[in-house]
Amino acid sequence: MAQVDNTQGAAAIAGSWLVTTTDPTPSIVGIISHTEDGVVIQAHPNPALSAGHGAWVQTGERDYLLTFLYLRRNAQGNLVGTQKVRRMVNLAETGSSFTGSFQNEVLDLEGNVERSGTGTVQGARIVAEPFV
Repeated sequence: MAQVDNTQGAAAIAGSWLVTTTDPTPSIVGIISHTEDGVVIQAHPNPALSAGHGAWVQTGERDYLLTFLYLRRNAQGNLVGTQKVRRMVNLAETGSSFTGSFQNEVLDLEGNVERSGTGTVQGARIVAEPFV
């Protein structure tokens, strides 16, 4: 089956990805989508976090910077702050995966950092598969 060449141009990161992060706690798996016009949408498995929304820019031939925010809620459903994620990722030559690192900040409602951390990230492109 022919694959689309996703390695050229600014939109090479565009698409949906299965993402694994390690920080160094156990890996967290999520799904992230990058639109061709620079929008990021990330689903997180933690029910206390909203979907993440943000932006991406290309910084090199296959290098990208992403920033996105989650809304954080407590057990009662009250908004308690945000979580900001910044990622630097490098797209593989095949366009089917990426690797990188991230910085994470948990912020209160006034924007004060409650805690922060760093870790690594890996992504695998989600592709259309034949219907059998």
